[in-house]
Amino acid sequence: MTGPRRTDRLFGMHAVRLLFLVSILSGFGPATVLADPFDDLARDVWAWRAATQPSSGDDIPRIDRPANWLPDWSPAAVAARRTALADFARRHQAIATSSWPVARQVDHRLIGSLLARVRWELDGAPAWRRDPAFFIQQALGPVFDVLLPQMAIFPDAAAQVRTSAAQARDIRTFLDREGLLTVPPWLGHYLNLLLPPYIAPIAFLGVTDDLTGPSRLSDNGYSYIRAPRPDLPYFYLSTARDPRPIIVHEGVPGHYMQLALSWAHENPIRRHYYDSGANEGLGFYAEEMTLQAGLWHDSPRSREIIYNFARLRALRVEVDVKLATGLFTIPQAAEYLEKTVPMDAATALEEAASFAAGPGQAITYQTGKLQVTSLLADARRAQGAAFSLRAFHDYLWKNGNVPLALLRWELLGDRRDVDRLATLK
Repeated sequence: MTGPRRTDRLFGMHAVRLLFLVSILSGFGPATVLADPFDDLARDVWAWRAATQPSSGDDIPRIDRPANWLPDWSPAAVAARRTALADFARRHQAIATSSWPVARQVDHRLIGSLLARVRWELDGAPAWRRDPAFFIQQALGPVFDVLLPQMAIFPDAAAQVRTSAAQARDIRTFLDREGLLTVPPWLGHYLNLLLPPYIAPIAFLGVTDDLTGPSRLSDNGYSYIRAPRPDLPYFYLSTARDPRPIIVHEGVPGHYMQLALSWAHENPIRRHYYDSGANEGLGFYAEEMTLQAGLWHDSPRSREIIYNFARLRALRVEVDVKLATGLFTIPQAAEYLEKTVPMDAATALEEAASFAAGPGQAITYQTGKLQVTSLLADARRAQGAAFSLRAFHDYLWKNGNVPLALLRWELLGDRRDVDRLATLK
């Protein structure tokens, strides 16, 4: 301060600085009430530095970047840096600090040091002008920025329920915008709800969701979740980080939507048949379809969940076969899944026991998806320029209860899978 002030004036100044500090620390951006010229300068400089600091191979200068940040070292961007630097230097030099406490003068020198560093980066050792490795670091920097943190778990079930509802709406928009699949307006939503206490003791005996039914076509579907915490079982933990992978597989565009479209089929013969290869293959395919289309483009950790799901489905083939042929006992299969997926011991044991009781079902995810992708490739080749990805998916989802060998025959006139199956009888 530069001189004595009234108590209320002094308190007001402290309040202003407190508001500024809280706004910066809480991530809500610059304070709406201005502090003094130096605080204003510091706020502006640090915001500018977050947007313009070059990425570095050094592991120390990590920084929180603005949303959707990308480095820009074009001639226009460098010129803009020079203009901003000159303006900041002018403001910095115009501030008189001789009467300030030492700590405050140190802050002033710190900002001066930062401005000097920027001058060094631009002209003293201009790597941007002469070092090809500099641009490699700029290209890789944003990748490292998004790979460092682990995905946070929702603070509570209510937050997860709210987020999953918004994500479910966004997924429908994404499917339409990308021309992937038509979601009929009468279809409800697939939402999260907290697992009721009366279901919790028996939750391990089945899948805790409600996919509605033929008499409830317009009802919402629900996935019943547990309160988020770090020690949740494998699938519950994935939804506690990002509900979208389960929404895609179990909800829209997955089982909930596919079953509803089948139940609404104008041909009553096709409404109720269930084939695990077609249904689970479609659910698995839906994950890869949305992954390749870019649904998780902004979240590498969410893509990690999808890739790990794919790893699990591939490992299920091996476990299913070895259980059926006696090469695995249930405890051996559970231990293998626990270590190799990896997943928690309880979920691994549930998986192993389920596969032992129903041989062949665990294979259907992988084989069904492979049948879908094979049908897609052949349809694209056969139809040429007339091929429509949306039309193909609309047909596939509408007839999702029908075995894929029969759909191949109907769609392409290709009987080879049907004839091959006939020779196995």
